[in-house]
Amino acid sequence: MQENKVYNESCLETLSRMESNSIDSVITSPPYWQLRDYGYDGQWGLEPTFQEYLEHLWSMMDLIYLKLKPEGTAWINLGDSYHNPTKWTNLDGAQTISNGNARDFVASRKVDQGIPSKCLLLIPHRFAIGCIDRGWIVRNDVIWAKRNGMPESVTDRFSKKHEYFFFMVKSEKYYFDLDAVRDKHKQVSIERMQRGISEDNKWVNGADGQTPHNLSQPRPNITTKIPKEQAEMFGSPRARQHRNNYTSNTQTGGKETVNLGNTHENGKNPGSVSDFWDKSKSYPNRKYFFQENYFETIDTQMKAYWLGFIWADGYLNTNALEVELHIKDIEQLQRFRDDIGSTHKIYERERPTTHSCRIVLGSQKLVSDLISLGYNHKEVPINLPVEYEKDFIRGLFDGDGSVGCYSGYKGKIRSWLELLGKEKLMLWVKEKLDSIGMYDNEVRENKGTFRLSYTESGTGKFYNYIYSGYQWCMERKKVRFPNELNYEFDFFDIPTKPSSSKHYASYNDSLLVKPVLAGCPKGGVIYDPFFGTGSTGEVAIRAGRKFIGSEMSIEYCKIANKRIEPFLLQQSLF
Repeated sequence: MQENKVYNESCLETLSRMESNSIDSVITSPPYWQLRDYGYDGQWGLEPTFQEYLEHLWSMMDLIYLKLKPEGTAWINLGDSYHNPTKWTNLDGAQTISNGNARDFVASRKVDQGIPSKCLLLIPHRFAIGCIDRGWIVRNDVIWAKRNGMPESVTDRFSKKHEYFFFMVKSEKYYFDLDAVRDKHKQVSIERMQRGISEDNKWVNGADGQTPHNLSQPRPNITTKIPKEQAEMFGSPRARQHRNNYTSNTQTGGKETVNLGNTHENGKNPGSVSDFWDKSKSYPNRKYFFQENYFETIDTQMKAYWLGFIWADGYLNTNALEVELHIKDIEQLQRFRDDIGSTHKIYERERPTTHSCRIVLGSQKLVSDLISLGYNHKEVPINLPVEYEKDFIRGLFDGDGSVGCYSGYKGKIRSWLELLGKEKLMLWVKEKLDSIGMYDNEVRENKGTFRLSYTESGTGKFYNYIYSGYQWCMERKKVRFPNELNYEFDFFDIPTKPSSSKHYASYNDSLLVKPVLAGCPKGGVIYDPFFGTGSTGEVAIRAGRKFIGSEMSIEYCKIANKRIEPFLLQQSLF
């Protein structure tokens, strides 16, 4: 069985040709029952009864059990459905599946499954129990909290905004690398604990208990208001709870810190509830939510891209991030909101000279993380992985870059490119662009801002650099390169994130990071029976693993191959 390949066939066919005990992990999301028609014969998910649907999934799990290594892991994402005996009766032939390839069911058939209409079917739980009956060991039913899930028009129940990832194994001893996915400890300096506040707070009450007091100024002495016992334990009730749990933090110049998390030196276990992927702080009186820990670590292309964009167009106040753009770029703001899982509104602001759109994300955690990444002076980003540097620069260019053309010597049209920013940042960008052959340029000051400019061949090299295997960009700037400059590039443009019109149920790549890192060793093989547009394959390759995929739709196979090709080519280069 060839690795790093998508097979245009059913999962049962692929599995039947695999060797026993040959794959390290299975990560997949089968089509949910009676949710949508993907438009090809033999698809699973449109069986007339959920019992038939579950039988198909169990037949797949039986084969996976044989092909998975004894130490292997399986991660299955499933959503639930409500019973509606009349659903899908208007399709051009409701489907039943016999041997995986028949569409021959009568369109008007209603199926009595012995369950009241509108009742939640608990399909994920039925599936898991059936797997246990077949010998699987269910280790977790991890809850994926979808805070920004699609709204529902129903008025007689709560909106359903979660799904399940079942973590299963076939042996009591199996591969699981918890250290690879631990949540970092939250560190609080003793100096701040003595002042009665935590590291992520920026403002506290003044001596009178009401007036806000800026932490950058000396705090009035309020120790007389704190019981002596508490004052001896760093000056706050919260510190008293952790008085024996402090360590030396060499990364902060040797200052002692108090660890408010789990005592394990590598961090705490992320847990199996909503904070497994979405660690937003959930306060009952909050109107809006988003992933406040989004920038805690820069471990994806999109995080690096948005970090660069915020460097250019973001503004931090005491406890919030603000981003304001011209109204023509509202799609950019909408994509940013979606990527961080935000439910915030985007506000429009009309002025005599401009029409803009704006989003404000209030979070001391978010502000603290951005400052720790070097935002304060908008200079060189701190701890940015080398593989995501071009994504950061693409975001920076979309925020504060420009490209165009001018009439040069004897009327010859010449192209130009420039980026703006702080001097140290521009020198860092210049160093990165020097490495791809964009030489002979200097950073120049212009009214307090520093400018990095290039012409002609540098423009083409820059295009090839930042748009190689990209996931997202501000399209109006990208199209200026070929459209307005009339320049032929030696680069085949392959975006790695298909639009929603191509696949209505592709999952967010960030869902896969922890299962891949924790459940499959480096160099191991991950199998996805419902490969779709290639999310599992991309994350596997980027994490140093291999993949095998099965996908019935030829259209999705083509999209997945185009999406993954740049990562396979990059891997072969190194």
